[in-house]
Amino acid sequence: MLQELISEYGYWAVFVGTFFEGETILVLGGVAAKLGYLDYWTVVLAAFVGSTLGDQLWYFLGYRYGHWVLVRLPGWRAPMDRAFRLLNKYDTWFILSFRFIYGIRTVSSVVIGMAKVPPRRFIPLNIVAAAIWASVVAYLGYAFGHAIELFLEEFHQYANYVLGGLIGIAILVWIVHTIRRSRQSRAVVVEENPGGPPAFHHIDAAATERKPDSAPEAAAPARREPAGSQVSTGVSARAPHSAQEPS
Repeated sequence: MLQELISEYGYWAVFVGTFFEGETILVLGGVAAKLGYLDYWTVVLAAFVGSTLGDQLWYFLGYRYGHWVLVRLPGWRAPMDRAFRLLNKYDTWFILSFRFIYGIRTVSSVVIGMAKVPPRRFIPLNIVAAAIWASVVAYLGYAFGHAIELFLEEFHQYANYVLGGLIGIAILVWIVHTIRRSRQSRAVVVEENPGGPPAFHHIDAAATERKPDSAPEAAAPARREPAGSQVSTGVSARAPHSAQEPS
C-alpha cells in the first residue's frame, strides 16, 4: 500500500514540498529512490523545478510587496534581519547558497526581492542554485538509504516500516516547527509594538540601502509668486519700513 502511494504521488510530493521549503521531503525522496520506489533523476528534476518556481515566487513577492509580507508574517522578522546581513556581506555567494542555511531558506528569496536585486541577475543565479541544491540533498537521501541498507541485512523486508517511520518523523518535525514559528510570530507582535502593527523600519532601511544607484532627485524649484500677490500663512506679515518717512 505504502509503496503504491509513493510510486503514484511521490514526485508530486517532492515538487510541492520543495516549492515551499522541503529539505525533509527531498531527503525522503532520495531514500525512496534508493528503495526503488522512485527514479532518482526524476526526484532531482521534480525538486529542481519546485525549488526554482517557489523561490522565484517569493522573490517577486518581496520585490513588489515586501512590506506587506513583513506585516502579515511578523515571525519572519528575525530570520529576515539575518538574511539581510548575509546578503550585504556575501552578495552573489549568498544567493547561490541560502538554500543550505537552516532557518532562512524561504525568507531569503523575499529579502533578495526587497533588496531590489534585478530579476535578470537573480533568475539565472536561482536556477543554478536550485540545480545544485536539488542534486546534493537528493543524493544525501539516497546515501542515507544506502547506509540503512548496509546495517540491516534484511533491509527490503523492513523497507516499508523504515520509510513509514521516516515520514512520521518528518510530519512531527513539521508540526513542531510550525507551532514554534507561530508562537514566535505572536511574541514579536506583542514585544515590539503592543496594541498595534509591528514595526520594521530597520529592515526597510536595509532594503533601501541596496536599491540600485539612481540619480539624486533634483530639488523642487522655488515657487515664484506674481508681484502683488500674498500667500496666506495664518500669520499677518508686517510691511517693511520705508527708507524715508512721508513729510
